[in-house]
Amino acid sequence: MKNTEIKVVVSKDKKSLKEVDVILGAFRSILDQPMQYHTINISPKINISTLKDALKAEYKSDIELREGVTGGCYGARDGSYSEGFTVWVDADLLVDRCLDGEGEDQREYANVSQLLKENATLVEDATDPDWLEEFASNLGLVVKSDNSYNYAGNGGKETCGFIFDFQFTTFKSEDESGVCYMSVMYHCGGDPRGNYTSKQLWKFASVDDLYSVLLPSTMLIESEE
Repeated sequence: MKNTEIKVVVSKDKKSLKEVDVILGAFRSILDQPMQYHTINISPKINISTLKDALKAEYKSDIELREGVTGGCYGARDGSYSEGFTVWVDADLLVDRCLDGEGEDQREYANVSQLLKENATLVEDATDPDWLEEFASNLGLVVKSDNSYNYAGNGGKETCGFIFDFQFTTFKSEDESGVCYMSVMYHCGGDPRGNYTSKQLWKFASVDDLYSVLLPSTMLIESEE
């Protein structure tokens, strides 16, 4: 699901990138460090069509190109407009995990899209909310909805946050045994009360696998001796 916005802005700044290969490298750097600001300034001398073709060849259907660059973020535009184009990136392209900050403020962040692929199985063609509610009722599952914005990753350095927030609903038995499910929508930016992708349903073999997604352990950050 495409939820990450990268702005490619035509700029006369002396530091604007002038070569397609260098721009592709900057694009890759954003995918590897997605907690940073998502703007690439390019020279007016760049052939935009050539650059777009290079991005499409590299990332194929995992990206979507849109003309122009609007200020602010999705769901919170400021009305400004810049020459260039905007790239919407599939969450799967983002790095699995990354670190952000320095010293005591350093935190580890995980990509929930990758966590789902590691711990669950996607249920195809199960995006209708009414179907999900009926599905849960027929199986006698307990339904609970929440958002990663206020659910996890807020406990400091020792906990793992998320590269982007997501709205989710869990479907599991009262005793938390056996197979369980979770529907999820990825946040696209702006106010966390809105601006989400379409919905996916994932199946987990156990509740432990579910919590491996909702409460991921840190793997990159250095533990204090």
